Order: sequence, then structure tokens, then C-alpha cells
Amino acid sequence: MAKRRLTIKITRSNLSTTTTADSPSVSEVDRDEEVRTAVEAGLADTVEGRAKPTSGTISNDVGLLGDTTDHLREMCISFGASHFRNLADSYPETKRDYSGVNRFLNSSAFKRVLPNGELTERDWLLYSPAKPCVSCFPCILFSSDRVQLSLPGFTDWKNMAKYLKSHEINPKHVKSFLTLCQRSVAARRVDEQLHHNVL
Repeated sequence: MAKRRLTIKITRSNLSTTTTADSPSVSEVDRDEEVRTAVEAGLADTVEGRAKPTSGTISNDVGLLGDTTDHLREMCISFGASHFRNLADSYPETKRDYSGVNRFLNSSAFKRVLPNGELTERDWLLYSPAKPCVSCFPCILFSSDRVQLSLPGFTDWKNMAKYLKSHEINPKHVKSFLTLCQRSVAARRVDEQLHHNVL
């Protein structure tokens, strides 16, 4: 059976600027207003256990962000995936024992070899030092079903390469990615590199 490659062409015609999110509950509106006020005031630390922006910034660790509200989504989109990547040469804190064999997150997980041999970045893949795990930026923000690369994150280093390949073509990931693209256009923030590396 021949493998087929899924390609997504992103054009202005298939990126609408409308959003289909449900209306937030009153408590979400109150929390969002509290976060907005905190941003304007430049306060530190957290609001109701969530990472709170300090002078217009948010934590670069997705493991500390807490509940994903629409306001938090907009802030994350405005900063882009690169703000949350936390790349390093090695990740000794990710050590896991598999039947006497120690495995770690490898920096090669953040790169992908295309069928033509070209090496490209997985710009959507994030590392959380607090958890320590990896997550998918679009899936954290927009996946209604909790796939393993949304929260709480993925830590099965033994099966990492296989899982990443299947995640990239998973319809839920593709849908979340397209939603991220639509919201980025709506926010007038187009991350060209992330769009270029969609698949």
C-alpha cells in the first residue's frame, strides 16, 4: 500500500476571519477581565492559578498557563509558538526508565525530515520545563478532544518519533492548525514560517 502525503494549501480564500467559538460563560468573562486588568497594571505571578502576563507578557512555559480561555488564546497567538518552544541542546530532566534503559527527550524531535530529504522545524512542537513534557501549540489552544500532545503533554520518549509522525497527519491536529491560522489572520498576525511548515 503506497503512502499518501497530506498537503494543505493555505490561501486567503480558505482562511476566514470569523470565529466559531461558543460564547464564554460569565465566569470566563470575569476571569478574562481580571487578566486584562492585570496586564494593564503590569502585575506579576498568577490570577486564579493561571500564569498571568507581566507588562504584556505571559510565561513561556505552556505547562504553567492553566485553563485555556479565549483571551489567553488571543495572547498566545499574538506571541506565537516561538515564545513557548524552550529549545535546548539536551533535556536531562526528561529522564525516564524503560525496563532498565534510560531515555530522554531528544532535540531531534523538534525537526522533521521531508520526503525530499530537506530538514525543517516542527514549529508547533513546544517543550514545558515545568512538566517536563512536549505539547502541540495549535492543539493546546484549539483541540476540543484532549489528544496526547495537548495538555497534560506527551512524555513517552520511546515512541516519540512514531507518535509525532502520526500526530502531524491527525485530522484533529490539522483542524486545530487551520483554526490557529484563521485566528492569526483575524488578529493580523501571520506567522509565515509556521504556515510554511504546516505539513
